[in-house]
Amino acid sequence: MIGKSDPMTDDLGPELGTKEMKEEELVPLVRKKEPLLRPGYRLSIIIISLLVFFDQLEYGIVMPSLFIYLKKLRAPDPKSLLGIVLALFSISQAGANVLFGFWSDHRPFQEVLLTSVILAFLGNALYAFAQNPLFVLFARFLAGLGAGAVSVGMSYVSKVSPEENRTKIISLIAGLSNIGLVAGPAFTAIFTFIHARIGPFVLDTLTLPGHTMLILFMLLLFLFLVFFKQPPRDAAHTALSLNAPAHNTPGLKQRAAAWLRQLRGSLDFSTVSLLGIQFTNSILLSCLQAILTPILVTWYQFKPLHNSLVYASIALLFISSYVIITIFSARGFQDRKLLLIGIVVEAGGLAWGLFGTIRRPPFWLFACNLALAVIAMPFLFVTVASLFSKCVEDEVQGFLQGILQVMNGVGCAFGPLWGNFIIAHSTTVVCFAGLLVVLAASSTMFFIAFRRLLPLSERRTKAASESAAESEPSTGGPPV
Repeated sequence: MIGKSDPMTDDLGPELGTKEMKEEELVPLVRKKEPLLRPGYRLSIIIISLLVFFDQLEYGIVMPSLFIYLKKLRAPDPKSLLGIVLALFSISQAGANVLFGFWSDHRPFQEVLLTSVILAFLGNALYAFAQNPLFVLFARFLAGLGAGAVSVGMSYVSKVSPEENRTKIISLIAGLSNIGLVAGPAFTAIFTFIHARIGPFVLDTLTLPGHTMLILFMLLLFLFLVFFKQPPRDAAHTALSLNAPAHNTPGLKQRAAAWLRQLRGSLDFSTVSLLGIQFTNSILLSCLQAILTPILVTWYQFKPLHNSLVYASIALLFISSYVIITIFSARGFQDRKLLLIGIVVEAGGLAWGLFGTIRRPPFWLFACNLALAVIAMPFLFVTVASLFSKCVEDEVQGFLQGILQVMNGVGCAFGPLWGNFIIAHSTTVVCFAGLLVVLAASSTMFFIAFRRLLPLSERRTKAASESAAESEPSTGGPPV
């Protein structure tokens, strides 16, 4: 009843009673903590992490002995064939990322991921039992298709993780992938001590990479079949799906038109700027990888062991960056601010390289310069992947994650071309200057889009509040 007072509140006094009621209302909000994952998906995320780890481990195991394997199989031109094999792997991986991403937008994740694991299994089986160089060529093509499920994994993470914790989860997965790169050479070192024959099959340094990955992908296949959990799709997503029941959904033409509308709505200037940052960071990383060994050998007369130690140190720097990102994310730092930190630090490292390598610096100074440039790269990779997943519609998440991975692949292909050409025909100063120009271009797009680089949920909440504020009638005038 209007005007009726509460005796318990009156006894405490109006101000104290109101204050205590407000505090009681706020207690659940303060104590409530968003879980790292939605309930029931922890094991599935571990399986996705193993998939990414095995992909990187395969690269670290196969690459050191691939050229020697081609020579043993009597390839007519091992150097040229090595380039073709690497290019074919990259092309098939890029194409598979887009294809599998689109597929996962319309079909169950388990179906797509099982296909990728089977392709990786077949590719490594063919590699292990190769009888001539063409077997290796086709094997790496299949392995590239199998490695094209990264976009599907990122799309899955976006479905089962709250936005507040997504950066942390992606950082943990990325850190695990770098551990795979570090573990690869360790496996290779162990393989050098093994030489055995089982029936007609030879187990040695050249064939053991294929046999090892064969066993690991067989284990992963079992995990996907038994323990992987498919997240539920909302009604809108189900209606757009290609496998939706025909009796309660629009026709294929209408669904395709709706999907294209979602795609156009997601590809605005802010998401395009994130694609540019991904492309730029991939160029920077692959270019530095290409020029680092020639610099170490030419300037400091480093041997293979010393080079391996440098690359191991870089991997440890990457892992430490992922730990820092996880801590910052847990404390509520926005993705765009972490991305800004990464861009500023990266620009500082490249500027130091531009002016610091005019004359050959002592190694400790070059190492500090390299560390500054390298430690910023995970900030860009992780925050771009996380923020991109929050800025696009769920219905096109897989496809656009595939486009993001294609930008990564194109950047990784362009970077070594730039680095090797400049090292052969010019100086490191020109190389660093070119990288700074590319970073400046993509950073300009980022700064222009900075205000709009917010998750879709935040943008919609903000737009709704502004719309509600505009629609409220003015109460300051005289009564009618």
